[in-house]
Amino acid sequence: MTLYKRPGKSRFYWTRITFDGQEIRQSTKTANKQKAADYEAVLRTQLNLGRIGIDQLGNKAAKPHSFNDAMASYLDSLETKDSTRRRCEVASKALLTFFNHVVVSSIDSADVERYRSWRKKQHKKAPVRLLKKDAKAKTDTQIKPATVNRELMLLSGMFKWVVRTGKATTNPVTGVSKLREDNNQTRVVSAEEFRAYLMAASQPLRDVAVVMHETGLRPSEIFNLTKDNVDLQTGKFRITQGKTEAAKRRLTMSDQTRRILQNRCANAPGELLFPGGKKGDRSAPIVKLTNSHHAAIARAGIKTFRLYDLRHTFATHLTQSGVDLMTVKAILGHSRLEMVARYSHPTEQHQADAIEKLESFRNADSNVRSFRRTA
Repeated sequence: MTLYKRPGKSRFYWTRITFDGQEIRQSTKTANKQKAADYEAVLRTQLNLGRIGIDQLGNKAAKPHSFNDAMASYLDSLETKDSTRRRCEVASKALLTFFNHVVVSSIDSADVERYRSWRKKQHKKAPVRLLKKDAKAKTDTQIKPATVNRELMLLSGMFKWVVRTGKATTNPVTGVSKLREDNNQTRVVSAEEFRAYLMAASQPLRDVAVVMHETGLRPSEIFNLTKDNVDLQTGKFRITQGKTEAAKRRLTMSDQTRRILQNRCANAPGELLFPGGKKGDRSAPIVKLTNSHHAAIARAGIKTFRLYDLRHTFATHLTQSGVDLMTVKAILGHSRLEMVARYSHPTEQHQADAIEKLESFRNADSNVRSFRRTA
């Protein structure tokens, strides 16, 4: 048995393997047996490849140069919002499982490509509600290419930082191609679907969904709204946070949005209009509404969609109503015009109407020229 626990000493699994005639005992630093097995497999691979030596395991002098310490130091160096930092920490988990104690300066492009191949074959973790019922619950859903690409971006950022700090000379992610992503995952939610969804949605999801559908705000922008952001007299509200300056904007409320925000301002216990952080913390904004969203879709009996698709639906309705792309860009808070194309999806009827308008224009122009010739 190569994996074991030390009774009364540690909750983590330890691995016991023999390499070059020497027995190696190493903590996997996880209480999950599957993750411990993954750690052991990676450790065996890196020993066989010569990426790490026996003398480096547990060698305190070599620790700052190992991958896991380099990643920890890089994450500590990030000056970002808490939400961005959390995303980076989540993206680092698979990288830490694969590289872990590898000497960071010894990682090359071939190692990164091996990681990419290994990672894209893995499956998503089961949701917490299933893991509570069965700790061994698994899913049949493979990791999406976009997830792997985000992890590669984090890896590249870490190596840029490592190079700057002098612990490596090159960035091995440079030149490694990203996986092809399916960017056509969005869809427009029909009026009938949206009505059924709202009937089945609980609060605060219902209010969030209406505001998204009416204004095109990102979920996080709604979650972080405060009383100070809302001016009920002028019917305007402000978005004060964002990754770019374009995300910080002042928008006009629709009638439904005004009623919802007015009610929220009147009944909010604090400054936040949508409080409810982790473990019900009323002083922090909502983190996500994934479970409520999926439950509403199931109750409504409609085709699944992402909450974010309500933003795409809003953008599509704007373009179909004749709003120019520069205005759509400003309302959505995008910094580049190209981004708008991802959120607008003209329907077949909309395209047919465009052709009819073109024919009407050409016929009218032809009649004018004919009149001038006969005059």
